[in-house]
Amino acid sequence: MRTTNGGSTWTQVYTANGAWFNFVDNFDSNNLWAQSDPIGGTFHIVKSTDGGATWSLAPNPPAQPTSTVFGANGSFYRVGNTCWFGTGGSAATNANRVYKSSNGADGPWTFGTTSDEYVGTVAFSSESGNGLAGFWSSSATNKVNRTTNGGNNWTSQAASIGDVFGLDYVRGTNYAWAGTSTGIWQTSNNGSSWTEDQIPPTVNTDIYVVRFHNDADVGLAGGAGGVLLKSLLGSVVPVEFTAFTASVNEQNISLNWSTATETNNRGFEVERKTSGNWETLSFIPGRGTTSQTSTYNFNDDLAEEYYRGIVSYRLKQLDYDGSFAYSDVVNLEVDFSPKNYTLEQNYPNPFNPTTTIVYQLPVDGMVKLKVFDVLGKEVASLVNEHQTAGKYSFEFDASNLSSGVYFYRLESNGFSAMKKLILLK
Repeated sequence: MRTTNGGSTWTQVYTANGAWFNFVDNFDSNNLWAQSDPIGGTFHIVKSTDGGATWSLAPNPPAQPTSTVFGANGSFYRVGNTCWFGTGGSAATNANRVYKSSNGADGPWTFGTTSDEYVGTVAFSSESGNGLAGFWSSSATNKVNRTTNGGNNWTSQAASIGDVFGLDYVRGTNYAWAGTSTGIWQTSNNGSSWTEDQIPPTVNTDIYVVRFHNDADVGLAGGAGGVLLKSLLGSVVPVEFTAFTASVNEQNISLNWSTATETNNRGFEVERKTSGNWETLSFIPGRGTTSQTSTYNFNDDLAEEYYRGIVSYRLKQLDYDGSFAYSDVVNLEVDFSPKNYTLEQNYPNPFNPTTTIVYQLPVDGMVKLKVFDVLGKEVASLVNEHQTAGKYSFEFDASNLSSGVYFYRLESNGFSAMKKLILLK
């Protein structure tokens, strides 16, 4: 169903025979996704790109593991374009899965296996980091599972907090809250331990939903009897970021960030990702505890690596007690490609038996790097492939050659350069 007038009227926009939808969620004002219990042996996942006016089946839906496994009502979470949903079942095996897609509703989908069945709620701090799964089934031994790798693997966590109905994180941190049959509980260490929040004594302790507005530090919870609770997080998050920016200079990337307040702040690890995993570049000491505005700067000499493409940065804020939280991610498109073709002198030279040859390419193209003797006879072909613009290093092993003078030549897109190397055995 869809409304365009704040809920006064609704129209049906999609139907599927046998569908039982467990949730609908929006990436933005135009793009949405929804998940239904399986139809015909696969989970029924649909998407919309026009604000919900029309819907279509998403490709690559995960298969239903057994006929008694279905989706769990409201058991889903999303961080950016990464989506998760939990499964349930009726005395079923394989009903203990949390499915994950890093490509929105389009998949492909993978899954991690929890310790107990019927995953009633899930929440995640980041796309590939900490997460929690909650259970309210009477058969669940422990009501909480934890992950540290985005849901690929799960471990059971003993927690005497009651049946868990709802979970949410303050994004990018270890701080999470659980709505349970005994009230609201919070953790500052990704579920390793829990403390009970105080709620009004007249309120029913069954809390079904918790949600946090990460920009405003406001939490909301809803429960039995129509209760709606609000919490101002205030100083729960130890560092209040006011800005984090990245800008390209001629030779490097300048990162600048500022904080309004800091509590127990040991400092910041600066992390970068160009492809694959995050890498730590440096540690910048923090101000400890202060209510004054603080500013920080770090310069990344990415130009020395001649990188071209999207580069991402984030800050890992570390407390003195070992807890940590992540900033938002900033992305830049950069082009530090070499400006000219360059063939450098090999080093060491003379050498025995290995030496390094470095060259630079300002544009993509077919590259040939060959070695010749003094008579012009080719004795080694080191590179013969298409390469992207950038800086390259090749280690030449001349173990099978005799001592003497040789020449190495680089050719690409009409460019040609040659240098002399000396092998002494």
